[in-house]
Amino acid sequence: MKLINLLKQSWQIVWQNPILWFFGFFSIMFMNNEFILITTNFNKINKWIDSLINFKIFNNQKILNNFSLQSFLDPLFFWTISLIIFGLIVFLLFSLFSQIILIKIIKKRKEKKEVKIKKFSKKIIKLLPAVIFIYFIYFIIIYGFIYLLNTSLLFESPIPIMFYIFAFLLIGFILSFVSRFVIFFLILEENKTLKAIKNGILLFFKNWSQTIKISLLLLVSTVLFLFLISIILYVAGIPFGLLLKLFLSLKIYFGFYSVLFLWLILYTTIIIFSFSLFSCFQFSVWTLFFLKTVHKNVNKDVEKK
Repeated sequence: MKLINLLKQSWQIVWQNPILWFFGFFSIMFMNNEFILITTNFNKINKWIDSLINFKIFNNQKILNNFSLQSFLDPLFFWTISLIIFGLIVFLLFSLFSQIILIKIIKKRKEKKEVKIKKFSKKIIKLLPAVIFIYFIYFIIIYGFIYLLNTSLLFESPIPIMFYIFAFLLIGFILSFVSRFVIFFLILEENKTLKAIKNGILLFFKNWSQTIKISLLLLVSTVLFLFLISIILYVAGIPFGLLLKLFLSLKIYFGFYSVLFLWLILYTTIIIFSFSLFSCFQFSVWTLFFLKTVHKNVNKDVEKK
């Protein structure tokens, strides 16, 4: 399988199906790259160790002083926090729903079948608990290693802390790939949770080389995408910047704020649209890779029999 052809096919599916763009926006928070993830986690570890050594993290009294019992009993504070938490939960659930439906639609479009969202929306809702469970396990494992780092530093474990850091980065790297494949098995192959976990692990270790190559290609495409968006935003902002200076020098404040408002709308539109497209593109690449890899493995098994 030629990876460049995979990227081209993925882009064609995204560009020719605007329905994907809407769900792509809400799936942005689940769009990641394993190599960027390693860098992010490493930076987090550095900051975490600095704060741990300075005992900032464990200053519980300081944290408790900021949140007295009286503040929690205040109705306004209580309902504000409740609404924020409720809003975050709803947004998270809809983001997970969007991720599942995005992957489903990409498969349908790849097979050139008609997409009827209402038809498989009930199936998607049934898949939500399993997908949430996979992300929860991923979260528990990652923060379990942070706890081990904590233990190593505070209780002078004989195992060097660098071992924990290396293990954390490596396992986080592998888990990111495996969890992705597990979710695909849940959504596209409709595997049970345990079977999906088993198949996801096997698929990664059988195709780890191709998987890493795709992740590297997507890393390069992410860098190019961010560079291109930066140029577009800079060029688009030049005429607005000149108009703002002109109106400000002439003290035409209505014109100044009108142009500023239009500038913000344009910037927001470009960012939302471009990131929605890129989110769809990344999901499309991984979905097509999964489908072709699973199909290839099935054909090999049939030939052996």
